[in-house]
Amino acid sequence: MCSSPITGIVSTNQLQFHLAGLPAYAKEHIPIYVVDANVDLVRRFLTAQDDEAAIHDREVKLRTVWDRTEIGIGLNRMVLIPFRGTTSARMMAVYFPEHKLLYCSDMYLPQSWGRASWTEHLSEIRDLIDREHIDVQQVLGVSMIPHDWKELSALIPAAPTDS
Repeated sequence: MCSSPITGIVSTNQLQFHLAGLPAYAKEHIPIYVVDANVDLVRRFLTAQDDEAAIHDREVKLRTVWDRTEIGIGLNRMVLIPFRGTTSARMMAVYFPEHKLLYCSDMYLPQSWGRASWTEHLSEIRDLIDREHIDVQQVLGVSMIPHDWKELSALIPAAPTDS
């Protein structure tokens, strides 16, 4: 049983099955952090609920994440970071600085799911880490346990060089 109240929800991507639980939090007026590219989609999703679960626009407390946004303090501090990559344009990472842990949403999935795009996803994670100058030891994803970032980054093919 959770003894602390829920003070916010972070929605890290646009996939409808990831949005499914948001109406319950919106009805309780709990702030929902959403990357800027998904705000309209999430608002439409929340206000399109049927009569029994109807949510009025005034009840929705969306917090738009345009760029790096810090939430919380101490060991629970999180930094929300939009990916802004080719395949991750509508996704957001969550960095836990005190743990050097990066949650990558659906950008880090089992290799068998990602197939050809798996290393592209890893390179977009690398690009975010480099762009934001964050110290990451482990990454995890929606369907992946934490994994050593150095090991994963070694699997990214080298960029072709111009001859």
